[in-house]
Amino acid sequence: MAAQKKEAYTALIQEAARAVFEKPAQSPRIDVEIIFAAKDRNLRADVDNFAKPILDALKGIVYDDDKQVRSVRIVALPLDDAFKLPGEASQKSFARLLECQEFLVVVKEGLAFPSDISLE
Repeated sequence: MAAQKKEAYTALIQEAARAVFEKPAQSPRIDVEIIFAAKDRNLRADVDNFAKPILDALKGIVYDDDKQVRSVRIVALPLDDAFKLPGEASQKSFARLLECQEFLVVVKEGLAFPSDISLE
């Protein structure tokens, strides 16, 4: 990603984060879920390439230090196949995802575990 394009991308992420977060979360356990649309399974980007720029952009806005992030989940929704949308997304957000205009970032304080895992 060219430097100018990366700066613009980072600025957009930061602007969206500032609209949601008044101040960084103080929890030492932050769980982040990144959901993006994948149009074609043959052209899909590696999911790991999505995390770093997004997480870096959120630093100082959503959390003070990336050491607070204990869990990152990246989901590529296969638009050319059946899928179930994880988490709680609004209908408007889901429509934007389907149009491949944006991605969703869900941030939760405290470590989140799938409901089918028992820690007992």
